[in-house]
Amino acid sequence: MFRSLSFKQKIFALGGTAVLAMVLMAVLALNLVSRYIEDGRRAELVNVVRAAQTQVEGFRAKAQAGKMSEADAQEAAKEALRSIRYGDDGKDYVYVWDLEGRSVMHPFKPDWAGQSMLGKIPDGAGGDLITRLVQGAKDSKDGQSFVSAMFPRPGQNEPVDKLQYVAR
Repeated sequence: MFRSLSFKQKIFALGGTAVLAMVLMAVLALNLVSRYIEDGRRAELVNVVRAAQTQVEGFRAKAQAGKMSEADAQEAAKEALRSIRYGDDGKDYVYVWDLEGRSVMHPFKPDWAGQSMLGKIPDGAGGDLITRLVQGAKDSKDGQSFVSAMFPRPGQNEPVDKLQYVAR
């Protein structure tokens, strides 16, 4: 079939094949880059949460050693976590919920402290954000999981995709 084509048609066929191959390679490269970016984001979330857990463990150890009361250690841990900011623009933060859906610490919503927020914070995708977070921690064999959600950033109303990492 290729032999029956004119020289001009062969050139166009070769050029078209080369362009198609380059487009395919570009799509595959973009897919790979996207996966690398998401993997990096996941690694960043894990590192931030582990660092936060390390801070909390430090305060717990001080309380167990009698260097501070348990109540003081809990308050100091909350204050340390409240100030954590990370991400490209420093707008990402850490918060704490218990497995019953009660807010322990949220840097932008201190009035939620001690309240059960189950069913009170809708996810932009139609579910309940806190239920999804608690369920992610409970359903995981090791108490750690990634939870995707749609939720507005602080001070905004439009829900955006958020990848969250929960750890018991």
